[in-house]
Amino acid sequence: MVSAQSSSATEASMCPVLISGAGPIGLLLALELTKLDVSVRIIDRSNIISPLSKSLGIQPRSLELFSMIDRQLLDTFLNNGQIAEYFHFWRGGNLLGKLPVIVGQETPFNYVLLQEQNKTSEFIMNQLNELGVFVDYGWELVDTKVVEDNGESYVESTIRKAKETSQENLADIDSDTDTLNSDLKIVGQVSQYIQEDGREYEVQVVRSRYLVGSDGGRSTVRHKLKIPFNGCTLKHKTFMFDGAIETDIPIIGKCSIFSGSNLQPMECYPLHNGELRVVVEGGDVGPDEDLTQAVKDLTPEKLEEMVRDIISPTPFKLLRASWISVFQVNERRAETFVHKNKIFLVGDAAHTHSPSGGLGLNTGIQDAHNLAWKLALVHHGLAEETILETYKEREPIADLSIKLSGAILRANRSMGFFSRYSRFLTIKLMPYFFEFLKFFSVPPREKNMLKYTYAQNSLNTPHATQKAPRTDVAVGARAANASLTIISSPNNQKMEPDTEDTLQLFDLFVGLGQFNIMVFTGTTLDPKSKGKDTSTPASHLHSVIQSRLIAWRSRWNYKAGPKDRPMPEHLLRLNVVAAATAPIHLDKGVEALAGQANGDGKVYLDGTLLAHSRYELGAKSGPTAGGIVVIRPDSHVGYRVQGTGDSAWDDVEKYLESILVTN
Repeated sequence: MVSAQSSSATEASMCPVLISGAGPIGLLLALELTKLDVSVRIIDRSNIISPLSKSLGIQPRSLELFSMIDRQLLDTFLNNGQIAEYFHFWRGGNLLGKLPVIVGQETPFNYVLLQEQNKTSEFIMNQLNELGVFVDYGWELVDTKVVEDNGESYVESTIRKAKETSQENLADIDSDTDTLNSDLKIVGQVSQYIQEDGREYEVQVVRSRYLVGSDGGRSTVRHKLKIPFNGCTLKHKTFMFDGAIETDIPIIGKCSIFSGSNLQPMECYPLHNGELRVVVEGGDVGPDEDLTQAVKDLTPEKLEEMVRDIISPTPFKLLRASWISVFQVNERRAETFVHKNKIFLVGDAAHTHSPSGGLGLNTGIQDAHNLAWKLALVHHGLAEETILETYKEREPIADLSIKLSGAILRANRSMGFFSRYSRFLTIKLMPYFFEFLKFFSVPPREKNMLKYTYAQNSLNTPHATQKAPRTDVAVGARAANASLTIISSPNNQKMEPDTEDTLQLFDLFVGLGQFNIMVFTGTTLDPKSKGKDTSTPASHLHSVIQSRLIAWRSRWNYKAGPKDRPMPEHLLRLNVVAAATAPIHLDKGVEALAGQANGDGKVYLDGTLLAHSRYELGAKSGPTAGGIVVIRPDSHVGYRVQGTGDSAWDDVEKYLESILVTN
């Protein structure tokens, strides 16, 4: 409740989207919506970006999304972060070996990027500020509800700001945890902020079409809607600190995992300022143990002693500690992420879990991206509001992240007998079988968030009659990647692929809020193809593409935005992937396809047939009819059909009609 001493409430004007919480997830959502010409207001009860580094690793899947959102944003992260390609394993001062973080070529980003969370927020905020949008700091949401009025509905939220802010409140207020400044008690606390009676506040009643709660593990939005936050608190406690160290082991700039004589594990990760993030398992929390007192008692000297016991016999000295914490972990998930298609939960407001594996922030990044383009479609009149129900597809993904991060925590930090014995055998065998072990010990692909698949819904629609492919290329799956060759068109009788000019298939998905229609030609253009070819000839394919694109874009497209925020030129982009293992014979149809702009039906060469194979739309033996795949704006497969004939194009059009509205 607002204090009796507060000023009278003033009603603010209606805004399309109100975002409560300006952590990295709220900021990213605000940035994407702003770029898509959806006006936002973003508030945060603190007064500054949290100075704590907190979450550290940015997974390949998040980097893929950054590349689609804005290349400048991606470059900022890559230029400032530290690439982690290997985990280094140490024991007794000896390097046992190293394991790759990522295996295979499933993504253009075969690494984890180490970047402190405060820097992540700073980079996103800088781009947001360049677009003229700024966080309303000091404002906190205290109540919210959905109002039905004469057939219209909107969100009415009460927000407030203290008229006088003490220096204490200028410090970081950690929206994910239970305490101020650097001391963590429980990651993902579920209680609401304590209201401060007797203070004088400025109060506003904000009406918005939508509200997004990105206000952390103790979300006021979730609390006011009475959405259950089910789960448990793990019994483990973990010590974590950032600091400058001095040691003989060359661990600066590397991700290192240590095991002491008692097999107690310790992890070290480099920070941008030359310090290290050190994480040490502390065993189970005692029945009467007070973690608040524990962190107060955890002096740099005690930390140094703790680490020295693990890293021994190598000398270790802690020169300074800039952040010290002890924490437990909540594994919890909001019962629903969507309230009446008007209020949405993202990030820690929707799910909290172990920091192991670095899945928390990254899951939130995917939340924001999933929601942003759907809100934009509705805002621009390109989709009905019912499309927002599909944001619930994030709920099982959150469950999977919680389960996986918890499994990593339990496997890596359990101090039980069998876990210790298993760790002992692994450490003993590692020097002898490291090359063998690396094929079995690499992090699962789910940990890098490359194999998350959405269930079937109105956006993820299987073909009515054709046999569904395997799960990892079915509708709802993240689109597969492959290397393609850009085709040049010299003035001769053949179109030779330029073997030095290649790109990733994922490069074709760059762009915010756009559907990508990929036409796989099968063996149409391959001169080695034998037998009767059932695919569409190139000349006819070019004609079909142009007529369909013109018709579709006249029905479904963004309207021009402000000059300082140019909208995507088209809602629908289309490219052709041609399967051919030899130079392509020149004809007018192929020449026309090669001459198109990227997104307007341009042809690229799948010389290895890997792209066709990964999408199960081409065989390495015999002619094939190829197919058409519709990739959603978040690079998940929305629809697919075998063949490229007129009936296949009709099927794609029916899919688009099922989700888009003519504006």
